[in-house]
Amino acid sequence: MSNDPHLTWEKKKTVDVGLDFRLWDRFYGTLDWYQTNTTDMIWAAPISFAMSNTETLGQNTAEMRTRGFELELGVDIIKTPDILWSFAVNGAHYRSVLTKVPPGTGSDALNGCWTADADAWALPVLQLRLIQAPSYVV
Repeated sequence: MSNDPHLTWEKKKTVDVGLDFRLWDRFYGTLDWYQTNTTDMIWAAPISFAMSNTETLGQNTAEMRTRGFELELGVDIIKTPDILWSFAVNGAHYRSVLTKVPPGTGSDALNGCWTADADAWALPVLQLRLIQAPSYVV
């Protein structure tokens, strides 16, 4: 990426809801749900190599949503004034989804690809050559 004055920092908004609990002074846990919306993500938008001598141009054009939850459960197995022996497990699951991408991304112009490099732009021409190749063979 170049020092483009039009590029800005990504912006994030997060909502996080959690519950911490302890039962009978022995069992404990944490449940946590979150959602993060990211806007102004920098996306390497495909551009014509012939016009700019580069294949992509960084732009603040993408958006993404991430949702997930985290869980921790534990138990104090031995709990005395001198010894504390606990066991805990934790896990998490999240999913990130692109909610907005630049126009033309993932379109027929890019053969359904999300981004285009030199090979992706050349692919339709390459397919055309493969179809015509047998007629040139002597």
